[in-house]
Amino acid sequence: IYLFRPPESPLSQIFSPYTVVTRQNGKLEVIPYHVKYRPILNKVSALLKKASKASKNTSFSNYLRVASQSLLSGDYKKMDLAWLNTQDSTLQFLIGPYERYLDKRFFKKMAYLSYVGIKDPVYTRKIKEISEVLATSLSDKPHRYTMLSKVQVCSVRNILFSGYVARALLSTEHFPSDDETIREAGSRLICYLSTMDYKFNTYLYPIFLKIFETSFRASYSEDLLKHANYYLMFVYGLARQLHRYEGARNRLGALYPVFDEANSIVSGIQHCKHLIMKGVIDQKELEAMIIMHICWGFSEWIFAKVSKIRSDYLRGDALTLNFYLQHGALREIDGISWPNFSKIFFAIENLSTILVRLLAEGSFDDA
Repeated sequence: IYLFRPPESPLSQIFSPYTVVTRQNGKLEVIPYHVKYRPILNKVSALLKKASKASKNTSFSNYLRVASQSLLSGDYKKMDLAWLNTQDSTLQFLIGPYERYLDKRFFKKMAYLSYVGIKDPVYTRKIKEISEVLATSLSDKPHRYTMLSKVQVCSVRNILFSGYVARALLSTEHFPSDDETIREAGSRLICYLSTMDYKFNTYLYPIFLKIFETSFRASYSEDLLKHANYYLMFVYGLARQLHRYEGARNRLGALYPVFDEANSIVSGIQHCKHLIMKGVIDQKELEAMIIMHICWGFSEWIFAKVSKIRSDYLRGDALTLNFYLQHGALREIDGISWPNFSKIFFAIENLSTILVRLLAEGSFDDA
């Protein structure tokens, strides 16, 4: 019934990404974030304003000043536009409500997060090289609402995580989250190298040693796998931008994050054939990326046991690994041993086609 109230009704903001909905005396009440969390935001705003006066980088200082105002006014678009203009800053920082994954019912409400990091020049150049190759190799489609040429890229050594990004311990993320702002001004892909290192050392490499056969492991050094994990996360993040389709969130509903996750990793690897042709990576590095992709599927099971907010990532990876097993691309003999790379390449090509079609035009029932 509330969906059909006049636009001027406060209840028209029930599905706004930036409101809290409560029930008071049997009636729904809608409170904007900047009102609900005013006591905390007042403190944050004061610190951001103070920091803006300390920075000598004009664009970064302006972002801090605008953010200090926008968090109190709820004008997040203005804040996002200011942040997108800070790409020349060595110090990387973002704060605000950005991520939908905690909203398991409608996938609309944003959760607050923040990070601080230092731009890594070497891997920022590498991801730019990858991005430029994919931008020129893959044709634009009319129902995508962002072009890769409008996506800024940055690799950072992250120092501090808070809010959602700390709970989920993300390796990559793109901002802003508002579709209108993305269409107008583009977006930025952030790759968190410190998080990747932590996950590689703590989970991915030990999993590799555990699930693959001894003589197979000897062909892939720890250093090769570590750098392949970087490249895997780079193409994963870029594929997420390449395959943002009009209406996908509404059409797929609660299954959107599952299929978005699965497609980002599968299509990211599928696009690597262009990187090999251009000499950006070689065949051995691609094989190492696929090995890391398999290890990620197991690691997400571990992460999901610790944090329920990663369940969508787990379901996406489980869907992918099951597809490989069903098509003979992986053999399960007392654990996973000797992946058949020829079959994996074909399986990735086929699965990518299915997932892209679902995101581009599929329905919840299709998914």
